[in-house]
Formats: sequence, C-alpha cells, structure tokens
Amino acid sequence: MEFSVTGDASLAAQAEECSEHTFNLETAQCACGTVAEARVKIGGTVACYLTMEEAFLAVENCTAEDQAVITMMQDRFVVANANWEPLIIKSGVFTLDLNGHILSGDDLETNVLRIRGGDVTITSSVPGGEIKIDHNSGSLDGATCVLRATGLSTKVTLRNIKITLTSEETKMTFAVVSDAADMTLDGVTVDSE
Repeated sequence: MEFSVTGDASLAAQAEECSEHTFNLETAQCACGTVAEARVKIGGTVACYLTMEEAFLAVENCTAEDQAVITMMQDRFVVANANWEPLIIKSGVFTLDLNGHILSGDDLETNVLRIRGGDVTITSSVPGGEIKIDHNSGSLDGATCVLRATGLSTKVTLRNIKITLTSEETKMTFAVVSDAADMTLDGVTVDSE
C-alpha cells in the first residue's frame, strides 16, 4: 500500500537527503530536520517511526505485559491510498496517545481510523488531542464516521479526547461506529462544525 503524508515540503526534501534517520527519542526529530510521526515504547525499548502505519505494525504482536504506547509527535492528515483506505489497526494491545495532536482526514472511504482487532486505548496526555473528519471535500455521497471498530474480539477505549465532525447537510457523519466486542467512551467530547 502507498500512503502520503502532508507537511512542510522543505522537511520532505531534507528527509530525502538523510539516508538513515537517527531520531532524538524525546523530540522524535532527526538531525536533518525530519520529525517522526510516532514514538513507540514497548516495555523498556523506545523507537521513533516516520509514519503511523509503521508504528501500528511495531505493536501488532504486543500483549498487556508489553505496556506498549504509541505517542503521536505531530499532527497527521490521512491521505487515502489507491484503495481509499484509512489508517488501519489490525491487532495488538496498546495505548495510542494523541499527545495533544490532531489525527484527521477527509472522505477516506468511510472513516479516518479503523480498528479491526486488538485492545486499543486512545487518549491524550496533553490537552487538544483530537480525531476529526471533514466530510465536505470528498466525492463520497454516503455516510462516514471518524472511527470504526470491528471484530468480535476487538476492545476499544476512548478516553479524554475530542472527536470533530464537519459535514454538509446532505451527508451523514457519525463520530464512532462500532460492532466491536467492547467499546468504552470516557470523557470524550463530540463536536460538529
């Protein structure tokens, strides 16, 4: 699958010049100026990943004992790949800390983030953590949602985050759609613009 990341064009050019990134684990920044999208802690090991997709792959086999945490290090606008797929979490037991950042997209098939398995807690350790969708700019005519959780063994906890929906009157937009085994919302604010 191919994914695109939006951001500062000068940083993208610098990233191409750097053959192997060495990230500062606190700031997730390489000497070339590139900032990783995510910092991942599994047990006592910390690593930075250029994309959220790479971070999700890193925690796919984690269990509760690993105490895995993915911390967003910058805002991420999800651009659909050729299959119109959003960000996908397939498995793993971990916490996704939005860290005050915004995970957003527009008209990505039906959602920004899809959780297909695992035990995932989405929270923000810093105020301002948000997942949002802009359902105005795309071409889809049907309903869409910010987050979708599926799977009979999937467990999702949303804690202390904001979900924002932007939609035209003729389009239906939902905050969360779930047929997961277990979903908990605690301190979640839903806003529409």
